[in-house]
Amino acid sequence: MRSFLIIVFRHTNRNIVDMVKLLGLDAKKMDIELNTRFMSTVGSGITQEEIKKSLEVWKQASHKMSVLHQRYDVILTPTVATPPLTSNALDPNFFEKLLMQILIYSKLGKKVLNKNFLEILIDKSIYQSPFTPIANMTGQPAMSVPLYWDQNSLPHGAHFMANKGNDRLLFILAKQLETQHPWREKYPRTGLEK
Repeated sequence: MRSFLIIVFRHTNRNIVDMVKLLGLDAKKMDIELNTRFMSTVGSGITQEEIKKSLEVWKQASHKMSVLHQRYDVILTPTVATPPLTSNALDPNFFEKLLMQILIYSKLGKKVLNKNFLEILIDKSIYQSPFTPIANMTGQPAMSVPLYWDQNSLPHGAHFMANKGNDRLLFILAKQLETQHPWREKYPRTGLEK
């Protein structure tokens, strides 16, 4: 997960820098979520060596998944590791927000990776989503479909991964699953129903 977040943070920084240049804006005045701004700040301190090491981990993971797919056409995991959470359940708490702001504006955020602060973020990410980053890292086609709905009408996703280049298999599977367990007309309860 560390290698995954290193690349995500670096790309977040690159994207914001590119957006600032393209739009001719002042990055400090842009309306960017605190989490995203923090990711960009951390990403700005990531070295080429860290990127190279992380991409090597991605490459090894990709190879291992290719080997696994020689035996299994599709790999099934839950989309998330917990029951559905509220939309703000993973938002930073007051102290996390304060710490992020301090790290951003003091420029210490660039050194976060060296201080292992990233491990806290990794733990929080893994708590909710340990499975989907695998497909992101390895470049495999993947899909999440709402196959199970709980008593609160909240969907629980099933996450399927296929081997690289085998996107078509997932489209066929999605059609079969939706035919057997239609979800098009299902919606979570909003609390506004009569």
